[in-house]
Amino acid sequence: MSYFSTVNLDDVFGFYGHFSPSSALQVAEPYRLVGTTFGTAIDLNFWTPVTSGAAATSTVANGRAIVNSGTASGGYAKFTSVRTARFIIDQPHKFRAVIRTSNVTIANTYRAWGPVSLSAAVAPQNGAFFSIDGGGVLSINTVTATTVTTVASGSFNGGVASFTLDTNQHIYDIFYSIAGVWFVIDGVLIHKVISTTAMWCIVVDHPINFWSTNSAITGGAPLECWGTAINRLGRHFSNPQIGRVTGVAATYTFKTGSGILKSLVFGNVSGTSVTIYDNTTGAAPIMLIITTAAAAVGVWPLEMPFYTGLTIVTVGNGLDMTVIYE
Repeated sequence: MSYFSTVNLDDVFGFYGHFSPSSALQVAEPYRLVGTTFGTAIDLNFWTPVTSGAAATSTVANGRAIVNSGTASGGYAKFTSVRTARFIIDQPHKFRAVIRTSNVTIANTYRAWGPVSLSAAVAPQNGAFFSIDGGGVLSINTVTATTVTTVASGSFNGGVASFTLDTNQHIYDIFYSIAGVWFVIDGVLIHKVISTTAMWCIVVDHPINFWSTNSAITGGAPLECWGTAINRLGRHFSNPQIGRVTGVAATYTFKTGSGILKSLVFGNVSGTSVTIYDNTTGAAPIMLIITTAAAAVGVWPLEMPFYTGLTIVTVGNGLDMTVIYE
């Protein structure tokens, strides 16, 4: 018998398993980045509700978040996660939402959900999402730099060519990496988008959004979300970056984009304070303010995530501090 097996380790979506050169199975442990259940009231620490137009509502009750576009032409309602899911190369993400539509067909409306950024209103910017049009047709969508590519039910390339909506809840998954996107409903792969000569999306750090909007005066379109999250498929461990704060008072921008402030090491605490911002400038939101004193000397383990950038502003001269981040 041959030492080498011709049997592949794969799953129902065609994703292959791998072993290391020492025959250890490579395992990806899911790690939740963004998302919660909803409970009985909106938790503004995790979700931002926005409405526009007559009778538009974004509410939470009985464990469900419900958006309703209201009655005005151009009206909308949405929920956006406060946090963004930081993407790391070679560790795909899995978006999941439990969604129900109490009315499938509602003329002049549009409802959608997924790991996607929106404009101040409800124009998709970057990401992937499911959507329902006014005729009750389900589509999958990818968007990069505001350019949306849509494939409607009937033209899916997965295990089924079409999916007919009803008023029951369904589980909607979107797996995504730089290489492509896989759309799954109730455990069935319905469509995949594979990058060829260009990335399917140039920005892969995404919040969760679900929304409902009108294109004309109508009776409103409710969309229920029973829970949603984005998971990284693999815990992230990497060698950190090292930065230095020393000398006169100044503003130091260490990173643009998301990351983790792992720790600070104080060697000399001359000066009066250190303010750390989740931003690319010395502007809110503030992550931490440290008043420097002799007791600050030593290592400060933090493990604090940031989402927009890492900027540190010092007051007073002579401070010596090492910044460990990724």
